[in-house]
Amino acid sequence: MSLFVVIFFFLTEMGDLRFEGIYVKEMDVLKGEEVKDKWALKNRLRLCPSIKPFKTLELNAQADFVWENGTYAERDYAIDFRKVWFRWLTPIGLLSAGRMPNEWGLGIFINSGDGYDERFGVKRYGDIVDRILFATKPLGKEEPLVVALAFDRIVEDDLRINKDDVDEWLLAIMWEEEWWKTGFYSALRTHGETDTKIGAFDIWGKAEKENWKVETELVTIYGKSKALPLLYEIEKTREILQFGFALEFLYRIKSIKFYLQSGFASGDENPAGGDMTFFTFDPDYNVGLVAFEKVLAYYTKRSVERILQVSGEQKGIDQFFTKGGVTNAYFFFPQIGINLTDKIEWRTGWLFARGVKNFVDPYETAFLHGGKPTGFNGNEPSKDIGWEIDTGLFFNMEKDKKLKFSIEGGYFSPGKVFSSPDGVEEGAYDLEGRLIVFF
Repeated sequence: MSLFVVIFFFLTEMGDLRFEGIYVKEMDVLKGEEVKDKWALKNRLRLCPSIKPFKTLELNAQADFVWENGTYAERDYAIDFRKVWFRWLTPIGLLSAGRMPNEWGLGIFINSGDGYDERFGVKRYGDIVDRILFATKPLGKEEPLVVALAFDRIVEDDLRINKDDVDEWLLAIMWEEEWWKTGFYSALRTHGETDTKIGAFDIWGKAEKENWKVETELVTIYGKSKALPLLYEIEKTREILQFGFALEFLYRIKSIKFYLQSGFASGDENPAGGDMTFFTFDPDYNVGLVAFEKVLAYYTKRSVERILQVSGEQKGIDQFFTKGGVTNAYFFFPQIGINLTDKIEWRTGWLFARGVKNFVDPYETAFLHGGKPTGFNGNEPSKDIGWEIDTGLFFNMEKDKKLKFSIEGGYFSPGKVFSSPDGVEEGAYDLEGRLIVFF
């Protein structure tokens, strides 16, 4: 038994235990039997065992143990064995295979959901692929060029094709210098049964010096599929053309940090028909605490649930649900952070957002108004999302990366996108406390 305990702790030397408390005061538009004031206690134990039986071979795994309760809880409890993969450094390059995280750039398109680098909020999901990958430096080990080729089966991802596994061929090229790096990511996704051929092209760059950092990402998705959400016609191939962009800038002056987060996601005034042009950021790329993370996520989820109640299972319909990601919006999010001590930082930010196109509720439009574009509450479609202010105290007790604690909150003043037919509703606010223990 003692040998087993030693081996267990050796394998699980990397992981974390996360405790969260969340309270959300939602807008008065949530009436009837809806619960306007929601709360949840969310806890997660994540184990990330990693061993190196040989100098050039690394074995990795990840498992989550989740238990939650409250009116805002997503699930009562769950055990999720998420990832198992290996990395083998050969004389000519890196070979990796297994069920592994999928990550690129800022994470607006694909995001592993790992780590705690968000300015506000926390990552909750994570993209996972069954992958065989080979990466090499064709110009030599000391040269900056990296080329990677891979074949994937998509397991968990936000460009879903009717909840079926999708084949993906991947080519990534990166150039890494001492203070800057840039890369190009391209993927072709196919699914024979649904006549799916979708290409994704993503350009990313990052530059960093002692007092500043800038990072940006631009993604384009193009193709066709019969598995994209379509409420008006059956088994019709639908074209897809989407764009997403994000820019982050950080500047430090002694104990003060000035931070800017900005970008856009393309929109669609007819999300349930015609060409599909709305792009949704990966939900693990957080932009604020309330507007996108809570309110827009609620309305898009409600629309999906209503469609399913009326018409049953629909192909690709879950793509309407943003899960908290930015969609159909320009956003501008300046922030400031002040180190009160070497372990405590105060942050605050002001988020301004506006639709690229009018927001349309596919349920209201297709089932209640005969195809006439209609907003989330039966109101006129609008681009006016609103504004939000977020603030928080962040305690970093991780001299040896052992402990983090934060208390943060936000207030969202909604625009006409979320108004009822008789006027704009009251705002929504959110309060979150989080303790993370690393081991």
